[in-house]
Amino acid sequence: MLPDEQDHWAKIHTQMLAGLAEISLHPAWDLASVLTHILDSTEAHGGALLMQDGPDKQACAEKNLPAEGQTLISTLQAAMEESNNQPVAGDWIVQPLLSSRVMVAIPLEENLRALVGYVVLLVSVHNPLIQRRGGTESWAKTLCGLLKVRQDLAQAQKRIEQMDVLYGVIRALSSTLELHDLLQDTMAVAAKVMEAEASTLMLLDPETDELVFEITHGSSEQELRQFRMPKDKGIAGWVLTENTPLIVNDPAEDARFNRSVDEKTGFHTCSILCVPMQIRGQAIGVLEVLNKKTASGFDTNDVRLLYALAGQAAIAIENARLYQSLREERDRIIQAQEDVRRELARNLHDGTVQLLAAIAMNVEHAKRLLRFAPDDLPTELDQMAELVRTATRQTRTLLFELRPIILETRGLVAALKSYVERLGEAGAGPTVEIRLDSDLPRLEPRVEKTIFAIVQEAVNNSRKHAHASEITISMVRINDELQVIVEDNGRGFDLVAVENEYAERDSLGLVNMKERAELIDGWLRIDTDVGRGTRVILQTPLPTESASASLQDEHARL
Repeated sequence: MLPDEQDHWAKIHTQMLAGLAEISLHPAWDLASVLTHILDSTEAHGGALLMQDGPDKQACAEKNLPAEGQTLISTLQAAMEESNNQPVAGDWIVQPLLSSRVMVAIPLEENLRALVGYVVLLVSVHNPLIQRRGGTESWAKTLCGLLKVRQDLAQAQKRIEQMDVLYGVIRALSSTLELHDLLQDTMAVAAKVMEAEASTLMLLDPETDELVFEITHGSSEQELRQFRMPKDKGIAGWVLTENTPLIVNDPAEDARFNRSVDEKTGFHTCSILCVPMQIRGQAIGVLEVLNKKTASGFDTNDVRLLYALAGQAAIAIENARLYQSLREERDRIIQAQEDVRRELARNLHDGTVQLLAAIAMNVEHAKRLLRFAPDDLPTELDQMAELVRTATRQTRTLLFELRPIILETRGLVAALKSYVERLGEAGAGPTVEIRLDSDLPRLEPRVEKTIFAIVQEAVNNSRKHAHASEITISMVRINDELQVIVEDNGRGFDLVAVENEYAERDSLGLVNMKERAELIDGWLRIDTDVGRGTRVILQTPLPTESASASLQDEHARL
């Protein structure tokens, strides 16, 4: 190369590097501006700039290329797609054209290994870059670094956009407890952000040990709604069981893949990303996206994003379940209060009100006796006094059942004894006997109140429905637990049939007893059958010795 040509080449080289450095300082630069600078610096007649712009995505800018240039670009794009940013070295391509011109394709390689793109230049055969290949590779390396920065910035911008969408979803999930429609929208957003064809939210049904397709988004959502499968089957079952996320970009080759879902829906699964939804480390379901729209499939960035979404969805579902549980508990409390009101009204009407009506009639009769048969008046007054005593006794019993003060002041044992005495004084109904261990400790007030309420419910059920002649209440210590049994010799009942009819019944007495037992960490069982009486068995933990001593001191202060 002659000295003038060397100076010319040095000028091109310096101008190229300076221009690339200046372009890199502008955040809004694009491929077209870079290509224009390259064409001006190299005195090229036309050209193109190709780059790998993320997985399965290419970017291209071109200017003043002949038909042969378009063919060359198609060849280069195919080579880039085949390499897919893998360690594949490119090589210069020089294609002579007419009119003393050549097409030159210069590979852009990251660290001389991974093919990032190509610069295509239409130049004269005398252009110095043809002879100064080493110098050209120097600015090509700089250009490669610039394009890599652009690629990294684009990927960072994409992640920022994804996180912005995720933040919006999280904010929406935390703003409502009515979840179904919101989760449906969330799954649609998840599929869009993850560039997936479909998405599914499956929840574990602990009663059946099945995964239930709760929310589905995609072409087969109608067929899959409420579809069930065993919790240990398929990719979703494996993720739930192992409590670990999983990427399967070729499910046909994975033995864990459950083909029955595709067979049912006609959907063709090409790739899967599945993550567990966890509450306190326990998987309650899985979140799954299907068929990444890029050929490279799902990657670790997708796992992190879907994991974050699954975590928020799990919290939202748990909050909604707790809210629903509270609403159901509130409804049960309201129903229990209503049952108490009805029971009180019925007892007052059938007992006290009838006695008061009889007393009022006797008063009128006494007035007539005073005028016409005064000698019979003392007998009538004695009958009236007995009616008043009976009405008073029944009213006190009602008050005792509503709030037994003795339970608060002297404890469960004293309250049960008083309760049985009052039932005996009432006279009507079966005889009630009580059997108690002699060394029973005091319990927490809430536990004593709950046990007393369960005993009341069981005794009332026996008196009203069992047609029994005897009822026995026993309370004994069994190791570190307290066992309470209410037993009658009545006609018994079909327990299964009664439980199955709860949806059509106004009273939930048996359910209430079982739920109350659970509130004090105990359990309740009902043994009965038609014709052989009924046993209600309650068992609950006793306090430790230290806790029992503390309770005794507390009750003593009260």
